[in-house]
Amino acid sequence: MKKLDNSPRCGICATKLVKNGKTSAGKTRWRCKHCGASTTQRRPDSVAKAQFTGWLDWLLSKKS
Repeated sequence: MKKLDNSPRCGICATKLVKNGKTSAGKTRWRCKHCGASTTQRRPDSVAKAQFTGWLDWLLSKKS
């Protein structure tokens, strides 16, 4: 049985990223050992929730 690989990958070269400390906001910083790129990863579910909440607030604030 194949093990599920949930590791973040580099957006430039698709190599696995390694943890590289934290940002000043407390998010995990990731670095690619192959090309040296650095990034923070967003969770797709939290992004979708924030977008939906913003849209709902906008919709409910409309005056008819």
